[in-house]
Amino acid sequence: QNTPMKLLDKACELGSSNACNHIASLGEQRERIYRRRPPKVDPALTAEQQLSLIIDFEKQRKYGIAKDALVRLMNEGVAEASWLLGGWAYYGHPGIFDQPYQSTGVTLIENAARQRHTEAAKWVAMAYWYGDGVDMDRDKGLAYMEIAAASGDNMAKDIYRSMLAEPIRQDYARRQQEMEAEAERRKNDWGYQISLANTRWSQ
Repeated sequence: QNTPMKLLDKACELGSSNACNHIASLGEQRERIYRRRPPKVDPALTAEQQLSLIIDFEKQRKYGIAKDALVRLMNEGVAEASWLLGGWAYYGHPGIFDQPYQSTGVTLIENAARQRHTEAAKWVAMAYWYGDGVDMDRDKGLAYMEIAAASGDNMAKDIYRSMLAEPIRQDYARRQQEMEAEAERRKNDWGYQISLANTRWSQ
């Protein structure tokens, strides 16, 4: 097919003797392959260039071309592709996902987070922290935010510190409630004791 040929040509240009030899062995078959309809998004371009073209096709409402190229990139392990496709699936995107597929979206975005994609890691961390579209899991939320913070992202570092402090805040809030309840109890008890004392005083 045309896509593998494009990749073989690119590999040969980059100095792969195996790729060059394979191309040479194809002979006339190579020309027949090239006469076929070429892919709209050249797989020999960098991932960033391909993503830019995908967005262009999406803006032109050529959704089939955009989605097919994006799925191919995702299968090649490009984290940005999983992040983009996951967002479109989770929130829905007319022409690509006509309705939201939240579980699919979470899976794709989490795949990107596992590849240390900063924004995906932040998104998944908050989803698990608050139970938004997934079962709440504070440990997972903290782990993914740590990945994002490790990338140097300032927002992620701030949120990560806040997450680490959450048990302290919860313990403080619990103790504050206990103190307020105890203060109220002592206030009521004091009023009761004064009432008893007043009875004695009046006698």
